Amino acid sequence: MSYEPDSIVKKFIQAELDPNRVVPATGPEPPTLDVEWRFVGDEPQFRIHYADPNTGFNCGWHRDGDHPELGAVHFQYQYFTKRPRLAVSEA
Repeated sequence: MSYEPDSIVKKFIQAELDPNRVVPATGPEPPTLDVEWRFVGDEPQFRIHYADPNTGFNCGWHRDGDHPELGAVHFQYQYFTKRPRLAVSEA
């Protein structure tokens, strides 16, 4: 089975995960899983990203132009040991 996204309309899915199903359990807030695909010109791009607000950990596979130094397709992760804040993901 395969799916080819529409080249005109941006598509996005976000799911909240039951925090009790994360092993080991991380806390009361539901982690999220985002899947996004879009076209920039004729170039397909995507982002598959997991984020846990309880721990500040987030990671994902990205095919985009956000970090050219990492290449067109790259894995990014970020982990905060203190209170999470908004920041550009680091590889």
